[in-house]
Amino acid sequence: SFLSRFIFASSQMSDMNHSTYGLCKAIGERYTNALGGLNIKLWNVYGYEKDLEKSHVLAGTINKVFSSKKEVTIWGTGRASRDFLFIDDLAGK
Repeated sequence: SFLSRFIFASSQMSDMNHSTYGLCKAIGERYTNALGGLNIKLWNVYGYEKDLEKSHVLAGTINKVFSSKKEVTIWGTGRASRDFLFIDDLAGK
């Protein structure tokens, strides 16, 4: 049936109740659960973003490097690791 194949793409922000986006993701997860669908949470998906205000981590760092004539500061100790997923690898093109 359709409901057994229903997948909702959420994000880590569904746990952030102070954000309208996060609340919408949390509501989507709850409805998906009620309908018997599958929730997936995507972290660090990157790709084509024309609105630089929305770019984070990877795209934001690349934009800083190319737009700055000064030194670029990256927070952290350098010991952390992250996985990144390119949007075309997630959704195909």
